[in-house]
Amino acid sequence: MFDSRLAKIILNTVDVAYGNESGFKEAIKLSEEILGNVKFVREKKLIKGFMDHIAKDTGKYVFGIKETMAALDAGAIKTLICWEELNIAKFAMKNPVSKETHTAYLTPKQETDSKNFHDKNTGIKLDFKSEPLLDYLAENYKNHGCSLEFVSNKS
Repeated sequence: MFDSRLAKIILNTVDVAYGNESGFKEAIKLSEEILGNVKFVREKKLIKGFMDHIAKDTGKYVFGIKETMAALDAGAIKTLICWEELNIAKFAMKNPVSKETHTAYLTPKQETDSKNFHDKNTGIKLDFKSEPLLDYLAENYKNHGCSLEFVSNKS
């Protein structure tokens, strides 16, 4: 009953005591180590490719929030690699008097500093709309013509 063409993509076989959803959950639990290794290998390959570009100084890499977002807006990113625990918020700021707008990327600590929410020249309190940067990226990466990959320190 097993199609031999599937053999090359089978990672693991396990014996389960249950059928249906319970058996599926048991199979996942019994395969956690194997599945974790798959994620680790994929993440390792992504990071190695990024580091290779840096080592060869190809110019095909960018890091840092501001630099990465500028490259993303310019459509210059092929693969966007994000740490899954990135705790940065994207703020769309607007001066209610001059109507000037800009975007700020703030850490939770920076969010507690009121000077980040006032115009630097006039001191006017800025209107803003915020969202977690990872949410924005997950919803909009295709609009920028790139793929999105997440890495973690738990793999």
